Amino acid sequence: MATVDVLSLESLKPVQRQLVARLARVRRRVRARLVVEGLAVVLAEAALAAAFSLWADHAMRLGVGARIGLLAFAAAALSIEAWRRIVRPLRFRLDLVALAGAIGRGASGGGGDLAARVASVLELPRLLQGRSPPSAAMVQRAVRRCDESLARVDFNSALDRARMLRMTALLAAAVIIPAVLAVCFPETASL
Repeated sequence: MATVDVLSLESLKPVQRQLVARLARVRRRVRARLVVEGLAVVLAEAALAAAFSLWADHAMRLGVGARIGLLAFAAAALSIEAWRRIVRPLRFRLDLVALAGAIGRGASGGGGDLAARVASVLELPRLLQGRSPPSAAMVQRAVRRCDESLARVDFNSALDRARMLRMTALLAAAVIIPAVLAVCFPETASL
């Protein structure tokens, strides 16, 4: 590898680090939103399951066996839902190029090549380390051009603020409403 290639590769590292840092912040926000959304849905389902159980017990005068069966079914369903909506999204590997692709698909107009530009910045410099590398100047020019176009992209604009507000409201309602009902009707809540 020629000295020019090594210098070119080193000059592109700050560009790559800056892009990785920007996308990593968006990835953390996406994960946090997925957790809030999952938690809101699971807690709302738990509150609905508790309300249904209370109604079923009052309307049908369930026996101990039926109550235990209903509780076991609700616990199993909520466990599956918690795994699906909270644990699995936390364990999901969000690749930066795939994240950029998802953001590009969600962007209105002209965002289709976002993943390609991110991949160019992150992966083109690796070509200089291969057996028959391309022109270092060409790679550097392509990476710089893609970086300049990505500097104008607001990755956070793809995050749906209205959906996050709705999920936060659902989370608050799933906690506050059962708590208020338990305070107002302690005898019924003790069931």
